[in-house]
Amino acid sequence: MELRENLAEVRQSPQPFDKLFELEAQVAQAFSTLEKEFAQAYEQGDLDGARVVLDKMQFYDKLRADIELLEDELDD
Repeated sequence: MELRENLAEVRQSPQPFDKLFELEAQVAQAFSTLEKEFAQAYEQGDLDGARVVLDKMQFYDKLRADIELLEDELDD
């Protein structure tokens, strides 16, 4: 949730692109970690665990899309 709050604050930042790129890097790192967790859970047959990780991945994927939208908006 903190990441969502940070995204909301980007517009008010004196350096919005710096904040946006920093946030984008955090999201990419978290998503990469979750991909590994998902693969491990799936390979071990832990489908419930894999589903929990997949839900988290969907959150980060949506956040990544929102970051891209804001980046396009700031470019205009």
